[in-house]
Amino acid sequence: RLSIPEELYNKPVEQMNLSARTLNCLRRGNIATVGELISKEEKDLMALRNFGQKSKQEINDRLNELGLSLASQVKDGEEEWDSVEEESADLATRGRVA
Repeated sequence: RLSIPEELYNKPVEQMNLSARTLNCLRRGNIATVGELISKEEKDLMALRNFGQKSKQEINDRLNELGLSLASQVKDGEEEWDSVEEESADLATRGRVA
């Protein structure tokens, strides 16, 4: 289990101010708490019926507000590091072009 306060881990997803569609998707996936949600990877959520890009963005926004993210986004810091490397490469490329 990730090291977050127990109260936050056990917080019902109904208290995350999510849309009815997103909540229904989570219920169908038997995801009832923030802890269960953050243990999922994006691909797991995308496999839920009616869960699409808007629901994904909504979940990511709400988790960011809580200082959390989905499992695949914090896996050993790889995803974060990859995005930093990509951003650095992009900036370097733009610097050379300009």
